[in-house]
Order: sequence, then C-alpha cells, then structure tokens
Amino acid sequence: MKRFALFLIIVFSNVLCSKASDFTLMPLRINYLGSVATSKNIIAYGSFGTYSMTTDKGKSWDRYFIGDYGEIRCVVNSNDTLWGVLDYGAIICSIDHGFNWTINKMQIEYGDKFLNLVADDDNLYIRSRYSIYKYSKKYEFVNKFTDSLIICNKFKLD
Repeated sequence: MKRFALFLIIVFSNVLCSKASDFTLMPLRINYLGSVATSKNIIAYGSFGTYSMTTDKGKSWDRYFIGDYGEIRCVVNSNDTLWGVLDYGAIICSIDHGFNWTINKMQIEYGDKFLNLVADDDNLYIRSRYSIYKYSKKYEFVNKFTDSLIICNKFKLD
C-alpha cells in the first residue's frame, strides 16, 4: 500500500509540474491608465511599469515591463516614435513600436511626479504635480513653468 501511494505521488507530481510549465504568473492589481497605437501595434500601459502589447490587432496580448516599476502615466505616438513618462520622473522612448525602450531619468523636485505628456515636432511638454516642463527630444531641459494655479495635490507623496 505504501508503494502504491508513493507511485501515485510521483505520477501526480510529474503531471502537476508539466501543467505548471504552461502557466505564467501575472502581477495582480495592474491598473491600466491609457492606451496608444502605432502603425503596427496597440499598447495598453499602466502601473508597476507594465504594459500589454498586441501585434495582431487584439487577438493576443503579451506583457512587458519598463523601468523600476513606476507608473507609466502617459505614452503618445509622434511619427511612429513612442514617447512616454514614468511617474518618478523618467522620459521613455521607443523607436521600434514598443518592443525596446530607452529610459532617461530627469531631475525633478522632491515629491514631484510626472503626470502627462504632449509631444510636438521638436519638444516634449510634461505636466507634473507642481510644474510644466519643456524638454527637447534630445532630453535637454529647455524651460519650466510653475504657478500656484497648476499645483495638483491629488496624488500622495510616496
């Protein structure tokens, strides 16, 4: 009887291990904050530096990560180049439709967070909690506008 029980444990453990290889763990509670499309892909982005991307018009989705698990607050498409911001003060850029990203950490005030982004032909305009930053697309600081009317206290300090 003991041998039979041992045999069942070995058989079931092999079956369970083979089933576990087909299973992928995904983080819980990912909040998607927006989406963007390029000429080839659709990307839904959100918390923990996570984004999901489809290359077949939504039939299947793959999950990817950017940076140090900050929130991806905004991603925009400018001439098939993706520009985005991570809340902790980083500008991200992808020239291959979202497969690879460059991350450029910017100097921002303590407690400030990037919230939104607008891109034109030459510059990036980034809305933060306290200011509006203007950067060139070569990641050079150009200007900053701060006014008491634009301060956003909606987001907690970490």
